[in-house]
Amino acid sequence: MTHYLIENNDHSLAIEDVELSLMKHFLILGAKRGNLQCELQVVENWSHEGPGVWSEVDFQYLVLRKELIKHTEEIIRSIGERISTDYLNRYVIDVVNEWDNPQSTLQIINKLQEILKFFIVPKNA
Repeated sequence: MTHYLIENNDHSLAIEDVELSLMKHFLILGAKRGNLQCELQVVENWSHEGPGVWSEVDFQYLVLRKELIKHTEEIIRSIGERISTDYLNRYVIDVVNEWDNPQSTLQIINKLQEILKFFIVPKNA
């Protein structure tokens, strides 16, 4: 598994490429649901360049967009406990060629919340 490092001052948080890919997908859906065009454009610009390498990812911008986060979490929760491999293989294929296992919706929500806290909670050097 490869990881992308999110940085905040002198601290970093590792996120798996597959987690970031799932978040991108659901943040796009959340932005569309809320008709949040600026946020949609920001997330659509995220690009997976290779293992652990993403460009245009800007969580500092997104963590302040509470409406986007709300819509995104609502969409993820509406799926149930697991995202089926059929859904993943149809809509989330930028990092994984073929999904073999369903993915936990709670895990995605928890990782999103972890990222939000990473930027919101002041860090002591």
